[in-house]
Amino acid sequence: ETDAEEDDGTPLQPLSMLNGDLMKHLIACVESEDKGEAGEAAPMLDQGIEEEMEESAIMERDQEKEVLEAIYAEGFQLLSDSSSEGSDSLHYRVEVNPTEPMTHPACNDKCHLHVIARRGYPLTSSPMLWFTNTTLPPTLLRQISIKLKNTAVEFVGQAAVFDLMEYLAEGLAAWQKKFTDEEALAEKTSEDVVEAESDDEIDYYTTEFT
Repeated sequence: ETDAEEDDGTPLQPLSMLNGDLMKHLIACVESEDKGEAGEAAPMLDQGIEEEMEESAIMERDQEKEVLEAIYAEGFQLLSDSSSEGSDSLHYRVEVNPTEPMTHPACNDKCHLHVIARRGYPLTSSPMLWFTNTTLPPTLLRQISIKLKNTAVEFVGQAAVFDLMEYLAEGLAAWQKKFTDEEALAEKTSEDVVEAESDDEIDYYTTEFT
């Protein structure tokens, strides 16, 4: 795999440019998020360092977008571009191909992962993600999106979308089967309870009382 290069042939290594106070700030951000220290602010930076950090994050987001476009080709769709719309984030959709076919009640394997690469990603924040499939139940879709969100946090500091796509493609069939089995068990349990309650009912027309 060939690293991206600038016009003069110098390899692009955004993280290698981060040093000194900027690197300390990034480490503090990641450590604070890992420890759940929401109330403690990261060290303050002057405007120049903040701008340098954001420029590095934007460059990494753009590089990741180009790599994903090359890998997924027609399966990649850019929905909003920060450079053209004045936004701090990118929004795109990538088609997911499960490594194992989906089963009933899913009627198709047309799955997509929506990604919003927001401000700070990938250096100090994770992307916003949600998974879609028109034939899966909303509860399962929500469970999958939560799994992805929790996993994405583990990748803060590096581009994560390709790894998340692999994680999603490999896990989909198993997650669907687990959900379907749990739903079937819950339905059977409910039917057993109703049947037991029915057996316990007293027939006041035929029962003799003494």
